Amino acid sequence: MATKRKRGSSPKSGVATAANAGSQPRAATPSPSAGAKAQRSARRSAARQRAQNRHRLWWIAAAAVLAVVAGIGIWQIVQPKPADGATWYPSEGAQHVPNGTELTYSSYPPASGPHYPSAAPAGFYRQPVPEGNWVHSLEHGYVVVLYKPDLPADQITQLEEISLRLPNSKWGRRKIIMAPYERMDSPITAVAWQYKLPLSRPDEEAIRRFYVNRVDQGPEDVP
Repeated sequence: MATKRKRGSSPKSGVATAANAGSQPRAATPSPSAGAKAQRSARRSAARQRAQNRHRLWWIAAAAVLAVVAGIGIWQIVQPKPADGATWYPSEGAQHVPNGTELTYSSYPPASGPHYPSAAPAGFYRQPVPEGNWVHSLEHGYVVVLYKPDLPADQITQLEEISLRLPNSKWGRRKIIMAPYERMDSPITAVAWQYKLPLSRPDEEAIRRFYVNRVDQGPEDVP
């Protein structure tokens, strides 16, 4: 006797289900070339960022330098002119160097800078005194008046007389040095620490005013 099959129980339906399951779409797998492109793009982006950062830092540094320069210029413009007519010069330091060391300064005569261990004593000199010694005296608050070696003899005598009429410093004695010096444009130059006053002649009033304003004003407050 033939056996009756139930509806929907055909073995073909199982086959169809399996076939349908096998036909579902698979997730896409990135190709090796796509990953390499992404890495190259990331590297290029990072390189651009580093370049932008360097450029930004350069401009910041340049702006800082300009601000400092502008500040110094403005300070020099607005700074009141000293009453004695002297000119201020930036400090070149106060380093002690061995005797006989060749010394170099940004301007001559120097008004600061490296110098020898021994300071020149006060007095009037008719022979040159080494820069390294009288610059050390400037550091101690001395005033130095330099004159050209070819200055007329009567003017040299006037300078010597002026040196003897200057008042004592707070230490109870005159802190003045006068000596011949070649490396300057004016016939006479009065020098203190960071200040210079060129003179065309032995002007006692100008020398006295400069001396009174500048004596004992060096970075070392010593006799």
